[in-house]
Amino acid sequence: NGGGTVSSTISTPAGPKEEGQIINDIQVTTGIKNHEQILHTMGAVTGIDPYSNTSIMNVYNQVSSSLPTDNDIKIFSSTQQVAVTKLAAEFCFALTSDTAKRAVIWPGFNFGAAPATAFNNQALFIDQTIDAFWGPLVSDEEAQGAHQDLMALITMLNGTQTSSTATMNTVRGVCTSVLSSAYVTIL
Repeated sequence: NGGGTVSSTISTPAGPKEEGQIINDIQVTTGIKNHEQILHTMGAVTGIDPYSNTSIMNVYNQVSSSLPTDNDIKIFSSTQQVAVTKLAAEFCFALTSDTAKRAVIWPGFNFGAAPATAFNNQALFIDQTIDAFWGPLVSDEEAQGAHQDLMALITMLNGTQTSSTATMNTVRGVCTSVLSSAYVTIL
């Protein structure tokens, strides 16, 4: 009776979404680096220029079709992880073969010693590896878990070996494990 207006709290439907809105709605906040991003990241953290290293580029060319082509983590496959690991192994081989570059990652580490001597301070070696390849991306809890796993890997790779070749192979195994991990390949 007062002639006032009534406001409605019901809103009208927004209607169909445009393609851009749909894409924005389904985008993920975490992704995987594509093949070029992985190559450049591995080069940056190891200090090895992949474009001036023939063996790395040969491996990259062999596995590039198996590496991720875009950043969609939902389609990341075990085949792609194998390709990432193979590329990481080649970077680690190049890194450990270069005395100047490996000294930057592992200062004071004795590559010419038997494993029992070379890895007398496994925690330091693992800290240096994690710092070089993962940097500040890893939490203390994750680093502690990585320490346990990498110490087990060092023990497994060394066994009863007594040669400097075993030391080098162990360093390459740990390097490959850390370099091919999600901390390096995830966006």
